[in-house]
Amino acid sequence: MELLLICFHTDGAIRDGFVQLCNYLAKSNNVFILTNEEFPCDVFSKGKIYKFTFDKSNITTFFSYRAYKNLANVIKNINYDCAFIYYFHPINLFLLTQIDHLRLIVYVHDHIVHLGVPFLKRVLIKLQLHQIFKKAKAIVVSSNFMRHDIIKKKMCKDESKIYVNYLGLLENHLYPQRVVEDIDVLFFGRIEYYKGLDVLLNSYNYITNKSVRFTIVGRGDIMKTFHLDNIPLFVDVVNRYVSDEELALFIQRSKIVVLPYYEATGTQTVQTVFYYKKPVIATNVGCFPEYITNGEDGLIVPAGNSRELAYAISLLLGNESLRAQMGLNGANKLNTIFSNSTITENYTNIFQKIINKKTI
Repeated sequence: MELLLICFHTDGAIRDGFVQLCNYLAKSNNVFILTNEEFPCDVFSKGKIYKFTFDKSNITTFFSYRAYKNLANVIKNINYDCAFIYYFHPINLFLLTQIDHLRLIVYVHDHIVHLGVPFLKRVLIKLQLHQIFKKAKAIVVSSNFMRHDIIKKKMCKDESKIYVNYLGLLENHLYPQRVVEDIDVLFFGRIEYYKGLDVLLNSYNYITNKSVRFTIVGRGDIMKTFHLDNIPLFVDVVNRYVSDEELALFIQRSKIVVLPYYEATGTQTVQTVFYYKKPVIATNVGCFPEYITNGEDGLIVPAGNSRELAYAISLLLGNESLRAQMGLNGANKLNTIFSNSTITENYTNIFQKIINKKTI
């Protein structure tokens, strides 16, 4: 197949996931990539890359007639079987006017705009979602929860074009080491309101063992986001970007990883934690109840419930053998539902279905 793969968001796990998928798809397909200037070409082995500059931190880059003309010409001159858009970006609104809708597949990472997202970004995402559900020939989401919720909310008129394909393990996060488990409870990720760190902090009030410490690793203003006067004494905060290797070290040092989200859609955090054989405590939102089997490789607690979260933390911290068994159970999923080879094969099958429909 001739695949046109598109992602202008070139930061964090989204970038990593896109690069990894490009490499997997390039093994058996001809791949053309449309992306932003920051795309890491050194980790992409095959295919043709077309890079443009549409920088959200420099709004003037969105007012270049020549850039739009060049982008349109590139699309016009590629004889693609399928075009696949991987993530939200303002430039997608232009791309949706240039790509043949009969050959368009879009991966929707979030079908709802998360709590705390700034107004302008919220508007742009909603505009993209409206156009995507209207124009794309196929929509790919990362959980059955998302598919059912999209149908329930009547966001997409044709439910038959919504496909579910789980997210796999990010292989650039793999740096196994032998370390001491000296972190009791770990949260990692960008600091955003919907991730429920206030619930995690409040759970400490219900934990009887006051020697327990929480470690929070990630960029963002935790005090402003969650309206805190100060950082509690039982919390260690690493408030900066950490490399993949350093993040891997934090996970391996932890006894438990906690994801106390108010809401969620897809994630690749769980898969990384499973690789390092750690149990996960997450809330009953989004993909978490699908990705985590409650009582087997982690625990699912009600969103926003600090008391239940505290109980789950205390249970796992007090039972080392249970933590170890849950960790092993989670790691086994990397060869089944989170297998990157299987996920790539699923994408290939979806693309082929769209090609077949176009030729009928």
